[in-house]
Amino acid sequence: MRSRTFLLVAGLVLLPAACTAATGPAPGFSVPTFTTERPDSTPGSTGATGTTGDGQGSVPGSTTTDPGNVSAYVPAQARAEAAAEAAVGGQYGTEEFGLTMRDLTTRAEEVEALVSECMAAAGFEYVAVDFTTIRQAMTSDKSAPGMSGSEYLAQFGHGISTQPDKPIVEIGLGEQNRRILEGLSEPDQVAYRRTLWGENDDATFAFGLESEDFSRTGGCTKSAIEQVFAPYEVSATYFNPADALILLDPRAQEAIDAFAACMSDAGFAYSHPDDVDFDLQLRYDTLVQGREHEELSASEMEQLQSLQDEERAVTAASDSCELSHLEPVLDRIEEEFFGRS
Repeated sequence: MRSRTFLLVAGLVLLPAACTAATGPAPGFSVPTFTTERPDSTPGSTGATGTTGDGQGSVPGSTTTDPGNVSAYVPAQARAEAAAEAAVGGQYGTEEFGLTMRDLTTRAEEVEALVSECMAAAGFEYVAVDFTTIRQAMTSDKSAPGMSGSEYLAQFGHGISTQPDKPIVEIGLGEQNRRILEGLSEPDQVAYRRTLWGENDDATFAFGLESEDFSRTGGCTKSAIEQVFAPYEVSATYFNPADALILLDPRAQEAIDAFAACMSDAGFAYSHPDDVDFDLQLRYDTLVQGREHEELSASEMEQLQSLQDEERAVTAASDSCELSHLEPVLDRIEEEFFGRS
């Protein structure tokens, strides 16, 4: 089951609670384009994702490089409203990208076949990963072998700045490709990973599916995704249309308001749960710039450690506020819309 996206949709009418699962977006479905600039990182500014009281947590301003392939920050509320407006009248499945399990499986297999062709053209062997393995990798996000969910949260937060080599990468690669990679020389391993994933080798296909965000993908992975998924689905402005329909309900808006108040009480000014991970990822990418941690200067390591401490604190607060204020409400609305939670 997909990880739900929790974002505010304001000022929109409530649809009848009678949506049924279907094979995907209705004909002509499109998402309006937004090109909102990133907020600057002025201390104390709230920006679009919010900050902690001392200015931490804000999305950094534009840089000469573009970590994560994000050219402009689109506020969560704008993305949600755009998707909701376009989603009205459509029918969607309950899996990632508003797909049914059958369609999600088909698309995943098509992507993997294209990745294999792309890697072969670059001179590398790559065995298309089966959907069972991809699904296993997706469910491994924010987890580690031998650790409970609470233990992982306490040690790694959401694993963004704290665990760049999280299990989703190795599992998503598949056992056969892992052996192929390990059999290469060190320089060829670097080239293999860069060809497969681009600059962000944690931005695997499985991770993009699980997070419904392909904006950081690169290499053959991105090339394959762009041939299978529609441009609006690959865009950084994407928002799951099925989630958008659920969030038209005033009860969801009230739950989001309760989440924001809960976060404020914890000392964080995030209004939208998804913005927490987006903010942490962008700040991590901006700091690390694709380098290994061992390559960072002493000053950069201090900044990284500070970001890791903040990640543990803010994700603990976010997960607690979601569990208390969001999940019970949205589970109930989703069951009304789709007939199951």
